[in-house]
Amino acid sequence: MAVADFAVLIIGADENPRLQELETELARRTSVLAGAGERIDFVRQGSHASVHRANKKAAVVFCRGATTPAEDAAVAWCVQNGLTVFPVVEDLTLFSNLAPDALKSYNGFELKPRDNIGELAGLVLETLGLQRSKRKIFISYARRDSAAVAHQLHEALVARWYRVF
Repeated sequence: MAVADFAVLIIGADENPRLQELETELARRTSVLAGAGERIDFVRQGSHASVHRANKKAAVVFCRGATTPAEDAAVAWCVQNGLTVFPVVEDLTLFSNLAPDALKSYNGFELKPRDNIGELAGLVLETLGLQRSKRKIFISYARRDSAAVAHQLHEALVARWYRVF
């Protein structure tokens, strides 16, 4: 089997809909890689050893307190192999209760149920070098009555980590 250029290990309960949302968003944003002769793999915790062969890799762990032996093994493998790991929780104030012991010293990422998965996908792609870390947008408006809309757009984009001018 050919080695992937990039790999994202996704760890968490398979019934968690956020896992599939993340995988779908990452696949959507990286669909052009095949045309460039590159490949990205999305791997679930049971197959984490296949991630090792990829040139660039990262892991996302959807933390919920209880873990399975497969999840524990995958998290331990990530830590041991120096992968960038994004521990994801619904509420950062509960991070120390929800994160596996191996990740309690990490910084967590808060992803509430209503939040868009796009910011997390963007951070993962930045780590892999597939998205710029400084996304810039220029807003041009000519009419005075457009200023309020431009300001709303500015605030929405800044909240999503864009540099707006």
